[in-house]
Amino acid sequence: MSTRKSLSRTQDDLIAAWIQFKEHGSSTARAFIIEHYRYLISKTRQRIIPTVPTKIAPEDLEQEGLIALVKAVDQFEPSRGVKFESYAISMVRGAMLEYLRKEDWVPRSVRTKQKLLARAEEALTTEKGEGEVTDEDRAAYLELDIDQFYALYFEATVMQIVSLEDVVGDTEHEDLDPLVVLESVRSPDPDPHTTTIVNEQRRILHQCVQWLPKPEQSVIKMYYYQNMTLKQIAKEINRSESRAHQLHAQAIMRLSGFLSRTQGLFHDSEGAPLVPKRGRAAASARK
Repeated sequence: MSTRKSLSRTQDDLIAAWIQFKEHGSSTARAFIIEHYRYLISKTRQRIIPTVPTKIAPEDLEQEGLIALVKAVDQFEPSRGVKFESYAISMVRGAMLEYLRKEDWVPRSVRTKQKLLARAEEALTTEKGEGEVTDEDRAAYLELDIDQFYALYFEATVMQIVSLEDVVGDTEHEDLDPLVVLESVRSPDPDPHTTTIVNEQRRILHQCVQWLPKPEQSVIKMYYYQNMTLKQIAKEINRSESRAHQLHAQAIMRLSGFLSRTQGLFHDSEGAPLVPKRGRAAASARK
């Protein structure tokens, strides 16, 4: 049988199946129609949602598509003259997108801020080169003062959902058993070993601040310990706001150098950078 005749036969079978299902309620005809159009599910996922987030199984997404396809078959009215493929793809696509939105626990406002920062980073990197972009550049690009930029940055920085079975820690050494996230979840009360390390981190951080020149030390203490803005600090030290920014930047560069010599003590479980961030440093200093 030629391909053309085969396609014609299939179309005839589909027309008959639609009649049997819609006019006589045939479950066999319904199953035949659903099975025939199952290819629309993978086609929709691959073309409209080509990259499924790593924490979402493709089969879960396609299951949502199958549910939508069944609904499309049940609700479709052949007499209206609408092409079923178009109708079904619209429903399958909508179901998949809705599933992704439900699985994404991060608020839409946070996603918007992340995209804003990403666009700024891409544009500035293209203009100035990799590793040459400063926070001041980012703030100027976004037409924000430096404090507004940091507020935006911290609001856009969110934790990522991970599987409790994901492996964490050192996996390069064969003599060490892999540690999964579930086993690494800490109790609200720190153990003695953790307490000792944290106390040592605080001691070293405090010592590094003491090594700073007096003007830079004052700026750091007011900014991180007292939560003052750089504008407020400028008035406090009777200097211009740009000078306060400069002192802050110089102090951070010095602290980065100091702390890099104690690198092993200043990496948290997320691989956080060595430069102390506002809030983290302040919290450590207060305790």
